[in-house]
Amino acid sequence: MCCLTFLFISCLASSVSSLEGEVRQIDATLTSLNQQLSEARSSLSHLEESRMALEKDINCKTHSLFIDRDKCMTHRKRYPTVSTLSGY
Repeated sequence: MCCLTFLFISCLASSVSSLEGEVRQIDATLTSLNQQLSEARSSLSHLEESRMALEKDINCKTHSLFIDRDKCMTHRKRYPTVSTLSGY
């Protein structure tokens, strides 16, 4: 009976040790995944800021083109061309 108890305890200790190793591995994986998640969120934030800046720039340029086309072009059409002013 003594040998069976020792064998059982030895087997149990081996199983517990193996499970503890798996827990450490899962903890390390979880830490790594949390770090990757943090980096991904940071990248997303920077990309969103860049997108907002680009959209603002596009809106500004679109408005500038509207002003040039609809407001200034009518006045420019009245002026003579460069070749006319040069005497050609």
